[in-house]
Amino acid sequence: MKRIHLAASGLVLSCLLTACGGNSSTDNPTPDATAQTETAQDAVRMQAQAARRPAPEQFTGRLREVDETLVWQQTEMTVGNTTAQRTYSDHVTAVNADGSFAFERFNGAGSVFERYTSDTNGSRLSRDVVANGNRCSFNPGRNFVSFPLYVGKVWLSNWTQACTLGYQETVNQLTAVTGRETIAIAAGSYDALRLNYVTLITKSNDANLQNGSTGEASYLQEATCWWATDIKRIVKCSYKNTYFGSTPPASYLKSYSFEASFVGKQYFAGTKRVGQNNAWAETNTLVDGTPQTRNYHQIVRTLNADGGYGADYVDLGGALLESYTFDKDDNRLRRFTAFNSNTCTYSPRRNFFDFPLYVGKSWSTDWLYNCSSGYHENATHTAQVQAMESVTVGAGTFDALRIQYQTQFTNSNDAGLLNGVSGSATYSQEGTCWWAPTLKRMIKCDIDSNFGATAPASYRKRYAMSMTAIVVP
Repeated sequence: MKRIHLAASGLVLSCLLTACGGNSSTDNPTPDATAQTETAQDAVRMQAQAARRPAPEQFTGRLREVDETLVWQQTEMTVGNTTAQRTYSDHVTAVNADGSFAFERFNGAGSVFERYTSDTNGSRLSRDVVANGNRCSFNPGRNFVSFPLYVGKVWLSNWTQACTLGYQETVNQLTAVTGRETIAIAAGSYDALRLNYVTLITKSNDANLQNGSTGEASYLQEATCWWATDIKRIVKCSYKNTYFGSTPPASYLKSYSFEASFVGKQYFAGTKRVGQNNAWAETNTLVDGTPQTRNYHQIVRTLNADGGYGADYVDLGGALLESYTFDKDDNRLRRFTAFNSNTCTYSPRRNFFDFPLYVGKSWSTDWLYNCSSGYHENATHTAQVQAMESVTVGAGTFDALRIQYQTQFTNSNDAGLLNGVSGSATYSQEGTCWWAPTLKRMIKCDIDSNFGATAPASYRKRYAMSMTAIVVP
């Protein structure tokens, strides 16, 4: 049974209650479960009633947007009293016409481990576990909030969970809005409604819980979450699990809490397809001021199982100019220049992109550049995503992230530069590139090189490149 560990995955609200009347489908929970649940429910109701004021301000929801992301920091305590901390992200991947949406959950390493669908209010409809293919469905939906929200509101919700690998449970939940307060979390300071949840899970067939082998296990979950009134999202939660009867395995969660460390839009690398073809124009200015131009197509030729790919740069007549190998994040691994049959490698990679990208992100990296011709240099690179802005290129007008780069090159054996003969030449580059989320790729770059006191007149002082057409999407 994985549900206890779903909580560990940051599943927001797997909530609480039963025996509350109404249409509850809970059948004969244990006396301890019933008594403790009713006591918790009564306390929450009283808090809501005490906090309610005449004509309280009411808050409605907000539709999700593609690329909307929350990064969570979670702290856990197990039944065996061990603690753990982890980071994961929820990233919206699709929004439907009715407001329902899909999102993926990434671990701290950037790998997707769960996928979800939710209705327009954020109630979970399904959950897919990447590792084992298990799909869990929530009927009619795993309820988080019920709009409008206001201090003093109390509501009941019920759902069942059924999973393709066999797990099932029945859930009854009481939710009450018990206050409004300012909270400070890693993502910032928010005016927030405090929501208390009392949830009784019954009819569980978790064999590790008492009566689970007969499908009659139950446990209680009590939680407090904070819903930020400006961004209209839950940004913090704390949970406590109470297991009835025998003690569950030491790895099961006794309590956990999480809060958002980032709220906004984040952007991820796209998936390439063989045959993708984009046209580019490049304008160079040499050290002596001579202008140069060239036009070429970048065509994806090969695609690897890990998402990396190979691309050729060909001139307008189809002749090969350069060939590159990229990782899945569009970072160069290898370069081949046709005119001299020279092969160069970037070790570990030329890290121009560090996904996910978002406004304010910065990173630093370095690489070693080695060529079959004997040339070599070291690079130290810093980058910062400065803003989202509208950019017009030949291929169209796009909202794009503006990324500023600075790169210092050392240990160069370029004989045309000062100290190059001894392999200790230095130079630098500074520039700006624009990356369009709708295309999931760079569309423009302006780069300036600084060679110091001396450099051959034919060296490239400045180059500007922009996408002129999307030939094959």
